[in-house]
Amino acid sequence: MNRIPITEAAKLAGITREQARYWSRLLDLEMIKDGRVSYLPAGSESLLLAMAQAVKSGQAPAVAASEIKTTFAAPVIVPKQPETEQGNAELTARLNDLEKAVLLLVESNQRLSAENKSMAAIISRQNTKLDTIAARLPAPPEVAPIQKIHKTVAKVPLFKRIWLELFNPESLRATP
Repeated sequence: MNRIPITEAAKLAGITREQARYWSRLLDLEMIKDGRVSYLPAGSESLLLAMAQAVKSGQAPAVAASEIKTTFAAPVIVPKQPETEQGNAELTARLNDLEKAVLLLVESNQRLSAENKSMAAIISRQNTKLDTIAARLPAPPEVAPIQKIHKTVAKVPLFKRIWLELFNPESLRATP
């Protein structure tokens, strides 16, 4: 077996799963996710154990990870090779399907590029038509400058001002 679940590696190292996940990133361990289970390379539990001891001794996780990376060799996950004829046949079938998909993409890209060229030609013809129409139009009229509106102050006669100040007609109104 060349890989170990991350939860099992965390139990062997005496740490939590979240710490194992964080420390494996610090140690640059390759994590493989298969379904809902994440796997680490076999032997990585020793690296996590060394990391746990270094952190318990008071080192920061980043410093401990750099020291452990220089001290220990990182384990590597070796992918399984298909061992049967059926596995080779499946692999060949998948490769053929991928090749067909790539050829379909190439054909669709060629068709799209031809459509883009025709659209570019249509757009250029429309631009020339717009230019000729714009040349026939008269020049826009001169815009007159905007004049600022000045507020005029209404002069209230003296007796009216006195009456307004003394009697305050707003307070004399009946309120509903």
